[in-house]
Amino acid sequence: MKKLLSVLVILLLCLPYSSAFAEQGDVVYSYTLKYNGKDYKLKNDVLKDSYYGRVFFPLLEILQIVDPETKQTMKMEQEPNPAAPNNSYIDASYYISFKEQIFKFVGRDSSIEVYDKTGTVRQSKEIQIQTTKIEDAENPMLYVPKEFLEQALGTNTYVSIESSNSEKLKLVIQSSDYKADIQENNMVIIMKVNDPWMYVNEDVKRIDNVAYSTPVVKNGATLLPISNIIKELGGNVAWDGADQRVTVTLNDHEVKLWLNKATAIVDGKEKSISVSPTIIAGRTMVPLRFVSDNLGVKLVWDKENQIIALYNGDFQFIPVFYDGYFVMDSKNNEVRAEENKSSQVKSTSPIDKNGNKIQVGDRVICGFFYGKVQQVDGGRILVYWDGKDNLWVQDKDVDYVALLAGINYKDSSWIDASRLTIEK
Repeated sequence: MKKLLSVLVILLLCLPYSSAFAEQGDVVYSYTLKYNGKDYKLKNDVLKDSYYGRVFFPLLEILQIVDPETKQTMKMEQEPNPAAPNNSYIDASYYISFKEQIFKFVGRDSSIEVYDKTGTVRQSKEIQIQTTKIEDAENPMLYVPKEFLEQALGTNTYVSIESSNSEKLKLVIQSSDYKADIQENNMVIIMKVNDPWMYVNEDVKRIDNVAYSTPVVKNGATLLPISNIIKELGGNVAWDGADQRVTVTLNDHEVKLWLNKATAIVDGKEKSISVSPTIIAGRTMVPLRFVSDNLGVKLVWDKENQIIALYNGDFQFIPVFYDGYFVMDSKNNEVRAEENKSSQVKSTSPIDKNGNKIQVGDRVICGFFYGKVQQVDGGRILVYWDGKDNLWVQDKDVDYVALLAGINYKDSSWIDASRLTIEK
């Protein structure tokens, strides 16, 4: 066995650069993998080729997250080589079995062959790979570039790289089924301090249907009646009057809070709380950030506009500013929309909610309002709003509801393309 390992070490060290071990000049980065919404911290780092600047990912470790049945084996095989004695040489080949595919990596010539389970070759190509140093000479970790990783995972899988700086990478992998589910189930709720309304995925609803309570700020914490909000996010709220306790459940988490008590129970463990639940105007007001943080809900606080945004689900992009919501007058709306278009508009293309391209002259819908597209500027759409849903919006309320929706009724205003639906 020792003799075999010695031969293998010599063979591998003689490989050309494109398939050699990570050299001292190569840069090693730590990274995280997010697969279908769940974060994984892996044992192996990523490698960046200091000469070519390409990033390489540990193939086997990633494939085993996607499919735990993935396996890698090594075989010493006789490969053809007219220049060698007997027209052949012995080389190490590595086989990775992943779902319905088998990948064969031949070290000496940096080639890869892709087989199906019947043994039929589906593809053969040259690729640039890297391998780890010989900690386990019989089973080294093979590193591949992102484009091969995408090919290995298949066309029904989406792969992207997020980077906050050059040394912190996140590899995001989503299956097509998961991507469709999150697009359907993602929930966004946007509220404003001292305002009784909230946007629920762009629909306008009351925060409190009983007393029309509004979010208030007390000792640096936002307090509000939380029942309707949690229900919209898919959770439940229970009130125990005898114990003066609120129990909130969402995303497999449970938070218990008591009126005027500085401690709470989160998933069975006691936590201190800076601002306790309290009664205001007969309604139980709960500290929103404490609850959202412990339920796994992302909270964004736009201090300048006094707006709170809640995100429950898996989002690729979360805005920081919300100037387009709760605008108080038409003139202010036009000015702020122009001044803050880069922060308001998250879309870069004129694509509506259903994936259709918006063009000048199209009739579009936003909530209870209808209008005609006058101008298209990337993801910004200028619409003249000339109609409304008379069943839901009475004439006496139209100006206020339009302001809540961030548009100018019987006037033109800019709006993000992702908020619109082309009228059929």
